[in-house]
Amino acid sequence: MFQRTNILLLTVAALAPLVAAMGPNGDNNLLVPWAAAAGCSVSYLLYDALLKRSLRPTFLSIQVLAQVSSMNTQNAATELPSLIPQMKRIPMEQISNIQESGDLLWEGSTKGETLETGWFVAGKRTKSMVVHVGEQQQIQVFAPKAAWATPKDTSISKLLSAKKSCSVVQDLHDRLAWQEFLKDSLSSTSSETKLKPGRYRFVYRETVNVEEYIGMIAQKRGLTKLRFAKDSILVLEEDGQCYMEDYFRLYGIFPMNTHNTGEWSQEKAVWDKNQVRFGWKGIFGRTKEMEVVTKILRESPWDLKPCSFDDDREGVLFYRHRAGWLIWEKVG
Repeated sequence: MFQRTNILLLTVAALAPLVAAMGPNGDNNLLVPWAAAAGCSVSYLLYDALLKRSLRPTFLSIQVLAQVSSMNTQNAATELPSLIPQMKRIPMEQISNIQESGDLLWEGSTKGETLETGWFVAGKRTKSMVVHVGEQQQIQVFAPKAAWATPKDTSISKLLSAKKSCSVVQDLHDRLAWQEFLKDSLSSTSSETKLKPGRYRFVYRETVNVEEYIGMIAQKRGLTKLRFAKDSILVLEEDGQCYMEDYFRLYGIFPMNTHNTGEWSQEKAVWDKNQVRFGWKGIFGRTKEMEVVTKILRESPWDLKPCSFDDDREGVLFYRHRAGWLIWEKVG
């Protein structure tokens, strides 16, 4: 949510060229359309800059949470030191009782890096992660209880129903709920649940990188080179074939889809081809096989595991190389 100052800046940026073109007598009518266009352009660029600036604290907070709550927290000791310098230092008068009032999510030590000691915060207001770097370079990550004080329904069924197309899970409550669901599903040893053929849509992944940041910007209609057009789709066929489709738009206009094909079993999916389609179908489209990506996919099969949500909807867990676990919901 933009502050009033930002809204005022956008209004001034949009109106200034128009007022200048009209002149003191209001007789420069030929310049008015061009000035209006210039005002809109300047206003949008300013909006984009303010939007990206406002989203960075939230993006940083979910990056920190992803490192300390993922299924593989071993990377936290190497990844957190690069995130801590981006955080804001907490003044001494504001750090009293943090340990008593906050939940310790992770602690460890840096690996060969020397960090500035003290208390730091990533996020906005109470929706934030707090990090402490001690004298011996010990790192502690807290989720302040103030951030979780408001009761909220984070049942997986409700999160699924509220999931909008191409949306990034930004709320810290929701991400922790998804991580808890992922942990419980992976620890389940039931052999009765079988992965079923069908069509699945992507809903969540545990890792956070620049793709999430781009998605956050796109949700607010900011300027990005690449954005998702709709949710990725995974199809498991009855005959053991499978394919996965990602849908993008270059600059929000030109279609660019990636298409993986392969074979699946109850435990793994092995991909044998990756293709990228540029443009629209027909004479305006072009399909190219990405040989380097295909080679990487062939060498790195993806683990599969069936799961079920709390309202009996079915899904699949997908371990993707370098992207951690992904959760998909069965939609057909």
